[in-house]
Amino acid sequence: MYIVYFSPTGGTRKAAYIIGKEIDPQATEIDITDHTRQQNSYDLNGEDTLLVAVPVYGGRVPSVAIDRLKRITGHNTPAILVVVYGNRDYDDALL
Repeated sequence: MYIVYFSPTGGTRKAAYIIGKEIDPQATEIDITDHTRQQNSYDLNGEDTLLVAVPVYGGRVPSVAIDRLKRITGHNTPAILVVVYGNRDYDDALL
């Protein structure tokens, strides 16, 4: 399992970690938050599982997170999507 998260304040990482490590304690974490770190590309297959967690601002996923998620390719890879939001509706962020 891979746990991918974009977490500028740390809250999204915490939620992703709790969910992902409960499912698979050996899961690999991939932090796509820090723009100064080299961002690798990932090619996942059907035997992998992907958990993606991102924050929602104003009902939308930050465009920078979407751009960084484009570096992940799945081939029949099961995925779990998590959106973390505060005092507002997450709108259509899961789309």
